[in-house]
Amino acid sequence: MNLETSISSEEINLYLTKQLNCFFPDNQEIKSNDLFPFVQLALDKVEYCFMHVNLPYYKKNNLPYFNHLNSDHFCIFLCFLARVVFVESNNLDTASKIFLLNKQLFGIDAFYEIELPDIFIVVHPIGTILGRADYKNGLVIYQGVTVGATTEGIYPVFSENTILYSNSSLIGKCKLGKNFTLGANSSLFNAIIEDNMTVVGTYPKHRVLKSKNIIKHYFI
Repeated sequence: MNLETSISSEEINLYLTKQLNCFFPDNQEIKSNDLFPFVQLALDKVEYCFMHVNLPYYKKNNLPYFNHLNSDHFCIFLCFLARVVFVESNNLDTASKIFLLNKQLFGIDAFYEIELPDIFIVVHPIGTILGRADYKNGLVIYQGVTVGATTEGIYPVFSENTILYSNSSLIGKCKLGKNFTLGANSSLFNAIIEDNMTVVGTYPKHRVLKSKNIIKHYFI
């Protein structure tokens, strides 16, 4: 693994196991030995994700860097881990605890049944809710973001390179083109947006503008 870590993978596993058993002290204690293979798989995903990130604190010694005390790093790790546990073992109790730990620590609601992309970042994502949309690589998510469905259960469909700034909402049958940006405090509902566009303002009085190439500030 070419991932620099603040503590070893074994220590990350023990740290996480203690957190889970402390937050959820039921009679279904999680054993560190049982969790460790999934932690390693999640760290592999973190490595692949972070090697594409072009932000401070994501590189060390020219390698992708994971810091267990960086809240954005750990939030992303927990998103990957909950999904890995669900897919690889179908252990719903453990997947649920990891999902809920992420919710309790960082205020993000990203259920383990949601398939987030291989390359994404969160930026202090307190109050963010990610529904069952079709996500793509190059996703940037800030605080207070909501991705949700219509009453018919229809969710947005993303393309590559999407930035959702703080307190923005994306609801319903939205189809987004590549290099899409949703401005802070802006919203979209059941809209089709072409490539290289930025939306500002709240639906239905939103405006669609040409995007600048700002995704390069986030990803290599």
